[in-house]
Amino acid sequence: MSGKNKINWAGSLGLAALMFSTYIGPGYASGTQTVSFYLTKGWIGVWVAPLILGVLSFIWCLIVFEFNRVYRPKDYREQSDMIYKNPVLKQLLGIFKEIIAILQVFVVVSAMVSGAATLLNQMLGMPVLIGTVLFSLLLVVLVLKGTGLVMKVSGILTVIILAIVTYIAVIGIGPTWDGAMQFIAERSQPEDYGFTKFAAWFAIIGTIFNFLAGANAAVPACREDIHTRGDVVVAAFGNAFLCTVATIICTLMFAAGMPQIANEALPMMYTLQELVGAGPWVQYLYFIIAIAAMLSTGVSLVYGMTERWTPVIGKNLNTGVGVKTRFIIAFIMVFACVLMSSIGILAIVNTFYPMLFNIGTPVIFLLLFITIPYRMYKDKKDGVFPKTAE
Repeated sequence: MSGKNKINWAGSLGLAALMFSTYIGPGYASGTQTVSFYLTKGWIGVWVAPLILGVLSFIWCLIVFEFNRVYRPKDYREQSDMIYKNPVLKQLLGIFKEIIAILQVFVVVSAMVSGAATLLNQMLGMPVLIGTVLFSLLLVVLVLKGTGLVMKVSGILTVIILAIVTYIAVIGIGPTWDGAMQFIAERSQPEDYGFTKFAAWFAIIGTIFNFLAGANAAVPACREDIHTRGDVVVAAFGNAFLCTVATIICTLMFAAGMPQIANEALPMMYTLQELVGAGPWVQYLYFIIAIAAMLSTGVSLVYGMTERWTPVIGKNLNTGVGVKTRFIIAFIMVFACVLMSSIGILAIVNTFYPMLFNIGTPVIFLLLFITIPYRMYKDKKDGVFPKTAE
């Protein structure tokens, strides 16, 4: 284990990359969630909302990663059981978190499969069915390789995504700047898009679910790579910074297309074609980032779920915790997501994402701002604080 003050840069930045690569999923890559969750709330969605979410996610990651570092849970269910000591509360919230975790995978990965198949069809002419099958198989294969490969894949995809997002920002911010500034200057309000201010802010805060989408996969990653408080700070800041900056880059560009862009299934493609006038090769760069983003999200979410259920399923089927059990779990989850993906990415993002956020965010994420500090304070007071805290 590293010394008390030594930072494991590879591990902490790898965790930040894992979290960020999970955030950069189908909704972000297509632009659908960025427009739907921020810009339809008025001018505050351009930079105020992302900055607030960035600060909140930084604080949340500090709290949760530190808890993971000290208590070293193996998966998200064990993490939940360590936080809540009351037997009834532990059981109720544990079950609730299981349900939300499964719904998260089902909704988000379904959107990812749908988006990937659509893009493969539009850009390469690949039949939707073939694109769906190939993409899903690649997901399962990567998940089966375990923590090491998942972290490496997340890191590599994050670098690719950041490079292409940066390039798109360089060529896109200029042509869309005046339109974005006009959108901000008009000071449009949530009411202009059918939301009350309370409903708008409730929806915005609820999207912290997105900034923290990799939380389940981060539990086993913390156990292996986060050893000092410095590691915790670097990982927390890295995720918050990357998510916030990447979001503002897109909100600035998309704001120039409001309100028309709100009806587009692929706002990023609309921006490149109609607002920026980018050539075909730039659109292919977007295709690469979109596929990379969807792949990174799918790997992270399905991996987190296989880590949770492999010991349980392996014990019941007498198959152990090897590749066979992991394959069964990953295959079942991805197959279910493939069935749901037929609904289409726009319908999934606009309908099921808000439902997931409204149900899961208050209990799964916001409650931890209170319960984790209390648990750690209580354990210190009772003299049962783990030695790994030192």
